[in-house]
Amino acid sequence: MKHIYFTLSIATILVIGSCSRMNESGQALNQPGPNDSLFVVKQGPYEFAIFLPKDLMINNTPEIRYSEVSGEVHIALGDRFQLLVQSREQDLSQMEVELAHDDLFTNKVVLKDNKSILYEQVLPTGETYSYQYVRNVSAGNNTYFIHTSPTGEFSIDNIYRMRDAANSMRSI
Repeated sequence: MKHIYFTLSIATILVIGSCSRMNESGQALNQPGPNDSLFVVKQGPYEFAIFLPKDLMINNTPEIRYSEVSGEVHIALGDRFQLLVQSREQDLSQMEVELAHDDLFTNKVVLKDNKSILYEQVLPTGETYSYQYVRNVSAGNNTYFIHTSPTGEFSIDNIYRMRDAANSMRSI
């Protein structure tokens, strides 16, 4: 009987712990998961901290670099995790209008709020090509626009991992 109570206690703790990263509407909060590692980015004019998925680092060395040409910080963990950070805010309503007029893809909005858009890129044949994510983030006195690499092909699971990392961004 003690064994059953012990097992139930452990299960309850795990469930409560996993729920603590979600708000009432089921959205992830800006908290790291148990498999995330904090990276402090000081590249060019950028200074922020971001949590990256530790399990992806087993096979991929994190690549964090500033491009003077584009003015962006590139954060990559292999082919399936590629974020670009810009030091500006993007008008997401205007971006949504542009997505509706894309000549190559039909873009279907999957999730949207006032700070982010997650969308599916569909080929003219009706097949899903990729998913993309964009987000405005306030970190301290700075506002950043984070988006997935437009040249990457990402599954919805890839996008959720990059979304969680983008949501974890904070000032240092």
